[in-house]
Amino acid sequence: MIAEDLPPEHEYDGTLARYYDAYFTGLDGEAEFYTNLAVAISGPVLELGCGTGRTLIPIAEAGSQISGLERSGSMLDRARQRIGILAPDVGARVNLHSGDMRSFDLGRHFDLVTLPYRTFQHLLTVDDQHRALDCICRHLAPGGRVALNVYDPLMDISRLLTNPTDPEPATDAEFTDGEGHRVRARYLRGYDPANQWMVQHFWFDQLEGKQTVETLQARLTLRYAFRFEMEHLLSRHGLRVVSLAGGFGGEAYEGWGEQVWVAAQT
Repeated sequence: MIAEDLPPEHEYDGTLARYYDAYFTGLDGEAEFYTNLAVAISGPVLELGCGTGRTLIPIAEAGSQISGLERSGSMLDRARQRIGILAPDVGARVNLHSGDMRSFDLGRHFDLVTLPYRTFQHLLTVDDQHRALDCICRHLAPGGRVALNVYDPLMDISRLLTNPTDPEPATDAEFTDGEGHRVRARYLRGYDPANQWMVQHFWFDQLEGKQTVETLQARLTLRYAFRFEMEHLLSRHGLRVVSLAGGFGGEAYEGWGEQVWVAAQT
């Protein structure tokens, strides 16, 4: 087994980047939600944590001008490859930038800033959250909007507290990677309540027949936030909540699980 021990800011520079497009395929309805919002707003869009372009590219294909910011060089390289094979008019609507969402200055304003696929949860301290929101607000056009989704694991934590067991990695999926290898993904989720961290460990088993020929291990650290904590953070930065849903189809938020936020600059 080949184990990684990358610091959180580089967790997407190794094994997770290698398998990202094949394994981390996004949440149901996510790309459509952000694309529809961009089309409705009909102005320039900034996506933070754009990764390999999974939600960025559909927004460009729908006709919006979009800039993407990403701190992982590996992910950004993959995004450039994907954008390079798009129709020329679509590719021309995309600008990619290497940078950290806590400290960036693109020298322009946007009508919509998006943080899809729980990007906000990569901000692991309250100070990180405030710094990122400061940067976001400096880049918003007057009346501009921010859209993001985060995951609140309250029910999962409750189950672990009331029914503690020795954890075992769960088999999540099998997929074919970019090199044609069959891979089995296993994961184990743990929590650091003092820091509000959700720490996920992944094992990627490369298979030949029924045999495992290689296993790569990786870790992903995210900070979770509760409903009123998020509302307070947005309010502190002059952002008025337009909507909170429990899913991308507008489902009611029930106090745990996915939080889908849209906020407007006041």
